[in-house]
Amino acid sequence: MAVPDQVPFNQYSASGSSDTFAYTFKILGSDQLVVKLDGVTQVSGFTVSGVGNDAGGNVVFSANPAATTLVEIIRTTPATRSTDYAPNGDLREETLDADFDRAYMALQEMQEQVDRTMKLPQGSTGSLDLDTLAADAYLKVNSTGTAITQVAVLEPSGTFAVSAFAETLLDDADQAAMQATLDVYPKAETDSIRFGRLIDTQVFTSSGTWTKPASLTASALVEVEIVGAGASGAGAEASTANNTALGSGGGGGSYAHVMCLASLLGPTEAVTVGLGGTAVTNANGNNGTSSRFSSSAGQYVIADGGSGGNLLANGNSVTLVSGGLGGAIPSPVGAWTSIKLSAGSKAYLSRRLSGTTYVTGQGGDSFIGKGGQPPGNSVGDGGVGYGSGGSGSVCTNGASGNASGGGKPGICIVRTYS
Repeated sequence: MAVPDQVPFNQYSASGSSDTFAYTFKILGSDQLVVKLDGVTQVSGFTVSGVGNDAGGNVVFSANPAATTLVEIIRTTPATRSTDYAPNGDLREETLDADFDRAYMALQEMQEQVDRTMKLPQGSTGSLDLDTLAADAYLKVNSTGTAITQVAVLEPSGTFAVSAFAETLLDDADQAAMQATLDVYPKAETDSIRFGRLIDTQVFTSSGTWTKPASLTASALVEVEIVGAGASGAGAEASTANNTALGSGGGGGSYAHVMCLASLLGPTEAVTVGLGGTAVTNANGNNGTSSRFSSSAGQYVIADGGSGGNLLANGNSVTLVSGGLGGAIPSPVGAWTSIKLSAGSKAYLSRRLSGTTYVTGQGGDSFIGKGGQPPGNSVGDGGVGYGSGGSGSVCTNGASGNASGGGKPGICIVRTYS
């Protein structure tokens, strides 16, 4: 029979649960098969069936190859002729067929190798031959695309060469050697070396829940910056002719900047962000409320809100009115390390000098906020930034009541370092 058109090679990734692997080409003897496991040629531990069958047969292992093992079955027909035909002897069909089959099988194997060989395209007049091999050289296609040349350095763009430093990386045997060359640390390095790397930031401008990042080192730290809310200024009542009513500003919220070990905190912690005092008319200002990190009784920090501004009733006498107080200096509870603790600023006082002349002051500052600016004969100013106090309002010489400036809310910023 004719030799079928076959590729004399099969490859599998073992499942770990099978001992049988098919080969799909004809062989004339089991010695024509090379069996490899992960590239290693096997000389025993398997049997071969299907010798002489056009469709091939099976290689059966005595033990299942482990999962993901690369199984390769390759036909290797010897390029030799051992049959000797005797003069005037019998010319048997099976003997002649076997000789021709063996020759064509060898040609198939050569063709499979040729198909995996680098070749110039048809019609090319170039060459892939190298007359000599240069030590430590690289292979490169020449500028006309007709031949392979050898070069001492890699120049993919025509101007770029591998630098001396890059060569020190390229000759590193493994990841550890390359990291040592670059002077960088692997991900699983010791806690002391990794200490201080910022891995998480959570910002709260309203109340919520802080969640501790997963997989922290034993020395991981949590840094908290927190500001209490600012108070509103007092809102002036309506004035009468040749009289003035005015209000002082509200105080600013206090500020805390602290750190502690992450291990001292729970998986989650409640965060309360203080609300700024609301604006008012014809009334003393409203206090700003406190901001707080952690609901734990033993590990928390509170930043107080400022106190509301004070109202000076309509009149014409020389009188002053004090500004609202700032939030008190925080006193963190637990094993916190304090970086900065700051009281909120008291608002400036306001003064009436006569029935129609006066001096007003601004709202109180926080550590990161600027209090509301003094008004003219008008409404108060709300200030800028977190935790700032609003200024009071003024009404003079028959003007209607004006609203004060509202206080700004607090904020809580939580950073985690590995």
